[in-house]
Amino acid sequence: MPALCSPRPVSEFSYDSAKSRLLNLKLGYEDGPRITFMTPGDFTAESNEDHLNGDAAVETRQGQLLRLAGWIDVESRVTVGCAGAVLAYIHRKRAATFLPGDMAAQAMHRISTIEMFTLAGSM
Repeated sequence: MPALCSPRPVSEFSYDSAKSRLLNLKLGYEDGPRITFMTPGDFTAESNEDHLNGDAAVETRQGQLLRLAGWIDVESRVTVGCAGAVLAYIHRKRAATFLPGDMAAQAMHRISTIEMFTLAGSM
């Protein structure tokens, strides 16, 4: 069976843009724990009321990074960069295959989980 090889531009492996792509996946929000990362300067009366009322406020970027760090090594620039290149490819494939606003596009190229693995000990 022939292998498909698709060269990707260097820009798709950028660590910062790849990290943003991974954070935008919003994986595990429906059934996962809510993570609130607060520092002493972040606490206000409004945020305390929202927290006590259980409002579905937008999770902070730090909270999103903590959730992502549970699945992959976000400190590995190679891991994050490669994942970002794959996500960019999938996004481009979705855009080329479906019309904007087409609901089938969301289901066709949907990413539901991510997992980090190693090929150590494999041949």
